[in-house]
Amino acid sequence: MYTHKGPSILHFLKLTSFSIVLILSSNLSLLQAQNVFYVDTWFDDSDANPGDGVCATANGECTFRAAIEEANEFPNAGSADVISFEQIPLLSGLAVITSEANYKITSPVIIDGTTSSGEIILNGTDLPGLANGITVNANGSTIRGLTIGNFIERSAIKINGNSNVIEQNYLGVTQDGTLMRNGRGVYVQDGHNNRIGGIGDALSFDELGNGNVIGGNSGYGIFIFEGDNNFVRHNFIGVSLTGQDIGNTDRGVYVFVGEGNVIGGPTHLHGNLIGNNGNGISLESGTTSSIIRNNYIGTDPEGNDYGNSYAGIVLVLDPSVNKIGGTKEQGNVIGFNQVGIEIVESPGNSIKGNFIGVNREGTPIGNHGPGIRVFDPVYVFSVGSSNTIIGYPQESVIPLSMEKGNVIAWNDGPGIVIAEENSVSCSIRGNSIFNNNASGIDLGDDGLTVNDSDDADIGQNQLQNYPVIQRAFYRPGNNAIAIEFTVSSDDTIVNYPLTIDAYLADDDASWEGETYIGTVSYETPNANGLFEIPADDVEWALEDVVVLTATDADGNTSEFSPASTPLSDADGGPVSAINDLQVDNQINKGGVDAVQFSSPYPNPFNPQATFSLTLSERQHVRISVLDLLGREVDLLHSDPLAPGASHEFTIDGSSFSSGTYFVRVQGDQFVEMKQVTLLK
Repeated sequence: MYTHKGPSILHFLKLTSFSIVLILSSNLSLLQAQNVFYVDTWFDDSDANPGDGVCATANGECTFRAAIEEANEFPNAGSADVISFEQIPLLSGLAVITSEANYKITSPVIIDGTTSSGEIILNGTDLPGLANGITVNANGSTIRGLTIGNFIERSAIKINGNSNVIEQNYLGVTQDGTLMRNGRGVYVQDGHNNRIGGIGDALSFDELGNGNVIGGNSGYGIFIFEGDNNFVRHNFIGVSLTGQDIGNTDRGVYVFVGEGNVIGGPTHLHGNLIGNNGNGISLESGTTSSIIRNNYIGTDPEGNDYGNSYAGIVLVLDPSVNKIGGTKEQGNVIGFNQVGIEIVESPGNSIKGNFIGVNREGTPIGNHGPGIRVFDPVYVFSVGSSNTIIGYPQESVIPLSMEKGNVIAWNDGPGIVIAEENSVSCSIRGNSIFNNNASGIDLGDDGLTVNDSDDADIGQNQLQNYPVIQRAFYRPGNNAIAIEFTVSSDDTIVNYPLTIDAYLADDDASWEGETYIGTVSYETPNANGLFEIPADDVEWALEDVVVLTATDADGNTSEFSPASTPLSDADGGPVSAINDLQVDNQINKGGVDAVQFSSPYPNPFNPQATFSLTLSERQHVRISVLDLLGREVDLLHSDPLAPGASHEFTIDGSSFSSGTYFVRVQGDQFVEMKQVTLLK
């Protein structure tokens, strides 16, 4: 019988297992190690033996390239390796490393230029045009404290990985402001959860903290392409720490397809200072659920002019469900740009809490065109920018606090212009709009839009008819601001209810609403009502005037109405009631020839007086007789009238008491009142 005299199989397995444990233990120890490689030369030679854990060229020097090659080859799974520059020699405070090939990171590493007492410059002058400065193909790396420039057709830093940090770098410009133009500053391609900048220990916007200075590049400052959940915070993009113009030729920040990216952050210091670029920030082509918050765009906290040559923020070609601003503590400050915010064929975005043309302290920093423009200059995709919310949506209750929708002021154009014909359901509510060099809201980019009978026309925001104010006055007995108005609107054409928002205007000729004061909703067609706002809820004065907007149930907001006459006491007495009605007031949006309203004759009368109307355009006209307290005592007419012909009407005072009355004529384009006296 054969007898096996060697080690048993069990013994062999035990030995083998023991050996495997030793090998694994050794490798785990190796994987958990953090290596520190000390760059000690300006040269750019490769490592002599990558993977041996020693950063050394054939000459025994540790170049930046050799350090990266060792970090890539030497495995670690615990902490990332560190590349330090504390041993690099300096000349006049500088160490200039001229790159001979693209630096590529394939394993996590911390590149820390702040370990040197001088400025570490990566110079791409000698490279062919298609080379990046540093390409990050790994996850969890940090690039800190470098100056990277002269990579003229590509990017200073390109990121293809996730969860990387880019902070305290100068990209495209040196610390003393010398331009070293790259194609782009930072390019994130299909990378997620990366952080570019950060506040660090910065206490104000003249401190770098963990931010980057990115300027002088021929393309974009920061370009995120098909990246999600990346953060861009406290960077100086196109503006140096000292306010120098180092603008990027194209966009400051450009996001093309991505979800959940955040430009700025929860506090003012998280925001970026973005100026002197082509556009400040652009979201394009399917970018969704991104947030632009707390940035200074075209200006800084002191209100200096760093305007971008076109728009502060642009949304173009179908980015949707993005938020520009938020609460009043999250809004962007946008000034000195050609346009504050431009939206092109981009539906379903929200704009709230921003300061457009004015900074947080109220200093005018107006943009050179409109504050917000919904526009389609070239594209013909018929997507429109419908369901844009500027301020509060149709169904929201607007607070009577300082929580304004947006402050839009001092712009050299309309506050808001909806120029894109396919853009409907753009809710514009609760904003503070004043001192712009045109109307507060312009539907059509064509100046003031005349109301039509029953609101049958269509276009931008369905050309929703604005309310027409008969009178607005202070009622001491109720301690209330009372507003009486009508809206020519048929519920078979317009989706009811109509939401009527009231504002105090900056003056009686501006067609703008500066201070929101209240809302009322109407279910009936051709809404005709008087609503009261508790006077103690708002700050107001007797010389103030009121304007209104109407928003239908689909979120289509009208232009502002013509202003009322100044608020005045109305305690029920005859003298103050006459003052309330301001009988010589005329609101005539259609021009001086919109209506010819003859004075009633005879005056005084008993029991009848006649007058005539001649209209320049067909429209719905309501003619009523009011008593001295403003109550309607007779309705003479409420139907359309043809233009051109003279229409005669008769006041029959047979059932009236002797006294003073008013004939009120209200059309889609005008409101006029004339006083008559009945003597029996």
